[in-house]
Amino acid sequence: MSNIVIKGAATGSGTFTLEAPAMNTDRVLVLPDEAGTVLTSASDLVATKLTGALPAIDGSAVTGIVIPVSAIAGKAWLEFIDTAGAFRGYFSVVGAIGTDRAICPFNNVIDPYALFASAGSNSFVVNTSGLYTFDAQYAGHNHMHVAGLYLYNSTDNTFATKPNATFNGTSSVTGTVVGYGETDDPLHTMNDIYYLSSTKTYTIRFSGDVNGTGLGANNSTLFGNYAINGVTKNNILLRGVVSKLGDY
Repeated sequence: MSNIVIKGAATGSGTFTLEAPAMNTDRVLVLPDEAGTVLTSASDLVATKLTGALPAIDGSAVTGIVIPVSAIAGKAWLEFIDTAGAFRGYFSVVGAIGTDRAICPFNNVIDPYALFASAGSNSFVVNTSGLYTFDAQYAGHNHMHVAGLYLYNSTDNTFATKPNATFNGTSSVTGTVVGYGETDDPLHTMNDIYYLSSTKTYTIRFSGDVNGTGLGANNSTLFGNYAINGVTKNNILLRGVVSKLGDY
């Protein structure tokens, strides 16, 4: 039979008491067959000593854990697809659309992250207010001074604006890339930043001093609806990318 020895420390004057709880049922406390230190409710748990499957944990009381958020929460694409068998510029398809805050039509929406509450009739509404960037390009044949492409707040008939200093609302200013459209050069804007509201309707606009004109070519490999091995290539005359910033 194994022996149990209760041994006091060689020094110290305190009394260590083993006390049974109030109970009416016999209990047996089986000690492990190994050396070690008994843990109590006041002991620290060493992470390197934890093994095996952990039970489900209720995280409601867990604090101090920071979950990283992706810089980009999602993207959506607004395109104008030319389905005709031709090589044409954007304005030769949509027509003369004016020069001051002209609406840029689109006919295809790709929204895999559900950024938009609605998107159609050349306008869109975002699901969540916050910071967004906008990149766009159209195919042109232009000799003109341009400002754009940019987003426009059609609800209030004013420019969509940059974020305020704390990034939680709109400011009173906006900005867009400006330049000069050369023959056959695409017009584009890159990483314009906006604070978009879920209660406003937005459109893509541009401003210029003349209308763009058409372009043409007789090389069939450039035409829209050019098919090869079962895949048809359409010509994209306008593409805008709206990106939601993940932290705001």
